[in-house]
Amino acid sequence: MAAHSRNRSPEKIMLTLREILDWEVLSGHTVIAGAGSLGSEVLSVTVIDAPDAVNWVKAREFVVTSTYPVQQSPQALVALIEQLAARNAAGLGVKLT
Repeated sequence: MAAHSRNRSPEKIMLTLREILDWEVLSGHTVIAGAGSLGSEVLSVTVIDAPDAVNWVKAREFVVTSTYPVQQSPQALVALIEQLAARNAAGLGVKLT
């Protein structure tokens, strides 16, 4: 008999933001805000590379970006962060190098 029947979906394994940030590939990271929320569960991870991509971010997604679309405008970066907070994103990871 199969481990999962056709009528049941497999149980989802939830990771916290802290667990994701502990991955070796993310070593050397710096948390600059929101350290108190590192225990938040992350449902998925998404990469955004366009300013309007925030419109498709779901609650509890960990968002990764180079911030290329907003690098020339500090106001646009602040707006991005505010929009992600309003959408209840789990966190924002920024690739600097």
